Amino acid sequence: MKITEITEITENGGLSVLIPGIDEEKVLSLYAYNPELYFPILRSYAANTSATIKNLYHITKDNLAVYAINLHGLKGSSGIIGAENLKRKAASLEQIAKAGNLNGVLAENEELLEEAKTLVANIKEWLSCRDTGNKKKDLQL
Repeated sequence: MKITEITEITENGGLSVLIPGIDEEKVLSLYAYNPELYFPILRSYAANTSATIKNLYHITKDNLAVYAINLHGLKGSSGIIGAENLKRKAASLEQIAKAGNLNGVLAENEELLEEAKTLVANIKEWLSCRDTGNKKKDLQL
């Protein structure tokens, strides 16, 4: 995927967030176009979500309850940053796990993991470019 605009602060001080996997309209509504509110949360997500992702591997019937708890955390943190698709997938898998359906979890888990890992990589790249002042660079993600 290619990002051609990393971030732009609009003339009225608003925020434009163009990160694949994040619903820009949701972000703007949650954080009132204020980057000072959103960027620390986005940084925290990028720094901490990889640990959550690691806890979503090696699922067995015996650890489905713990898996569901980890999914609940991923669901909530993804919603806070505007990653609506990942939030929906985590919510769906959480319910499947709570129902004790190991086969259902195993059928969908890999797709969720790939989406989560890609989102974290996209966020880290976006923040890196923003931090270096490179607001108009073509990135291959």
